Amino acid sequence: MIFVLSNAYEGVITSFMIQPMHENRLETMEQVLASKYKIMTDDAFKYVIRNYEEFQTRELEERVFHNKSEQVTLISQLNHVIIRECGSAELSLFSHLQNGRTTAEYFYMIPESIAPKFVFLEASYSNPFIERMQYYMDLCFQAGLIQIWNVFVKQDRHKASQDAAFNEVEYLKLKDLSQVFGILFIGYGLSCIVLLIEIFFHDCFMRLKLRYLASKLNNQVNQMAYKKKQKDPTYQRGALYYIIHRHQKVKRLRPKKLKVRQIFVQPKNQNE
Repeated sequence: MIFVLSNAYEGVITSFMIQPMHENRLETMEQVLASKYKIMTDDAFKYVIRNYEEFQTRELEERVFHNKSEQVTLISQLNHVIIRECGSAELSLFSHLQNGRTTAEYFYMIPESIAPKFVFLEASYSNPFIERMQYYMDLCFQAGLIQIWNVFVKQDRHKASQDAAFNEVEYLKLKDLSQVFGILFIGYGLSCIVLLIEIFFHDCFMRLKLRYLASKLNNQVNQMAYKKKQKDPTYQRGALYYIIHRHQKVKRLRPKKLKVRQIFVQPKNQNE
């Protein structure tokens, strides 16, 4: 019982501690195109990404769209990629040299890597955003927003909100092992039934075994009496008594090793 409960507890507690695995990060534009994620862009960058030569197909073009109001919802669904712009004079010069154009462009795309030049936030499946969230929390702390929240807002929280925040944490409880106890009870019940069946059949078997030994001894005695009568016609068989010593170890012995004491009582001679 202790072995089953301990292993079941370890299995359940391990599942509570497992964190989802991170998928491979999208570091190049080719990886973004090869993925099945939809691409969210901002006002300026949507024109650049739609002019990218790999987005000429209709299937890829339908994956790119722009809607700021849905960014939070899309991130929560964990199935979108968000690419945002960052313009500067250095980027404009780089774009002018790469494309061979005389006009200044404030945004550019390089196939090798987009992460160093653009604020790239992937929203892949089972990605908890720990690093990005920690970055934003540090910015809020430096700006003093967390201190303002603790002083002015946190004190006015409603009890319902507190209960909701408290109930978000789940601990391992005894009811989580209810199925394990059910399996144990079923196992103990089957064990008791098997034990009763073994006791019943063992008793019946010992009775049949003793009857068989008694009949075998009777046959042996009859054969001995028949042989003696053939040698001595005047021989008369007297009363036969046999005692089987039934002590504690009899049931464990083989039939040939049972101790049997035979007593022959010969009738008295009438001439005497």
